[in-house]
Amino acid sequence: MPALPTAYITPMSFMAFDISELLTNNPWRYDIEIEILPVFATPMPRMPYIDPDFPIRGLSADELTEKAAEAANTLGLDIDDADVTLNSTYNFFRSFFMDDPYDDMPMNVSAVWNNSDVEIRIVAGSHSVAVNFGDPLGEGLKLPNGIRFTDDATEEQKLDAVKFLLYTYADFVAMDSPVISLFTEYGFYGERFTRFHVFDDSGSLVDRILSYNWGNVRFTPSSRGEGLWGIFRGSDNLQPLKIGEYPIITVAEARELLLLRGDHITWMSTGQFDEEMIEEHIAHVELVYRSESFGGEVFMPFYRFFIEMEVHPRQHEAGLKGWSVHYIPAVRGEFLCDTYILEYWRD
Repeated sequence: MPALPTAYITPMSFMAFDISELLTNNPWRYDIEIEILPVFATPMPRMPYIDPDFPIRGLSADELTEKAAEAANTLGLDIDDADVTLNSTYNFFRSFFMDDPYDDMPMNVSAVWNNSDVEIRIVAGSHSVAVNFGDPLGEGLKLPNGIRFTDDATEEQKLDAVKFLLYTYADFVAMDSPVISLFTEYGFYGERFTRFHVFDDSGSLVDRILSYNWGNVRFTPSSRGEGLWGIFRGSDNLQPLKIGEYPIITVAEARELLLLRGDHITWMSTGQFDEEMIEEHIAHVELVYRSESFGGEVFMPFYRFFIEMEVHPRQHEAGLKGWSVHYIPAVRGEFLCDTYILEYWRD
């Protein structure tokens, strides 16, 4: 199996009244022992740093149009009534660095129903489907009275709204056992921001983990009013992008590596790296999938650690708490290349 590229992922900071607001029904649990997990290529024609000849194939123009028609059908729309456009800008940035044999591969297809202000967009490589209702700065699709999932709605109202959307768009969501996840964080002045996603909790543990991280469905409220602006559905088929099955480290090993790395905590109260991380700062850990960097080439498992940190006195008085999020690759070090962490495994 090819060695996987990875890099230091800059920690992110979040505020909430309780850490449970940041945890989103991850199907992985601390006491679950997993020895191997699949690793996938991100939706790119090929991976020059792993294997230049790795056969990554996106959807063809006909397949894209067919998939758009299938999505439209679940929404009660006829593809024949839409303006369908194939966009072939997939290799715009890559063309600066290498000759690419995939110049004719379309990047995505968009189907627009002007009479209903609906757009369906499907990405060739990832097979993901996005449905947008009108302008992103508009009022979106009007929802029935009492259905609210804007940031100022209560958690009960948000859950009711997502349940309503799941029922309304059940054919599009296409999940056997949907589970709702709400992620809520707070800004400097206490303003609340909530993100919604739904994953399929059926199948094997690996199936559920992949649905949670890649194959989930996300609902986006409109920026004005209380309508629905967008629905995003991740890929339901990662197999064409699979690189291989890789052995992973345990939570205990990942925790040891995190402490060995010597990260410092950025206190929100000062913005300075004031203290080196110690065991007592670790509040929670979970296993997630993500790319190793922005625009990265592989989609692989990481352990995500939530580290307690101080907040500004103003937020502390309001009851808010802070956590920074740090990532450790879950794939064993001998299968990683160009990595800051490899030296620990060589010892």
